[in-house]
Amino acid sequence: MTNWHLVHDSREGRPPEVETGSSQTTVYERRNIRQETADDPMTGEPYTQWVYEQREYSRAEYAEMTSPAIQGIQQTLSALELSVAML
Repeated sequence: MTNWHLVHDSREGRPPEVETGSSQTTVYERRNIRQETADDPMTGEPYTQWVYEQREYSRAEYAEMTSPAIQGIQQTLSALELSVAML
C-alpha cells in the first residue's frame, strides 16, 4: 500500500472510491473526491477536473485486506474502541 497523494483527474465521470478493474496489478482507493474548476494556463479558459486523495494496493494486499477474517477483526476492534470511548 502506498501513502495517500493528491490527484488531479480530467475524466468526465466521477471516479469510483475503489477501482479494481483498470489495472491487472493494482487497486486504487480514493477519498475526498470533489470537482474543481481551474483556468487553463495556456488559453485562460476554465475547465473542470476531479481532485482527490488516492493510494494504491497490490491485488494481493487488497484481497487480504477485504478477506472475511480481516473484516471480522476490524469489526471487533471497532466495537472495542466504541466500548472504551463510552467509559
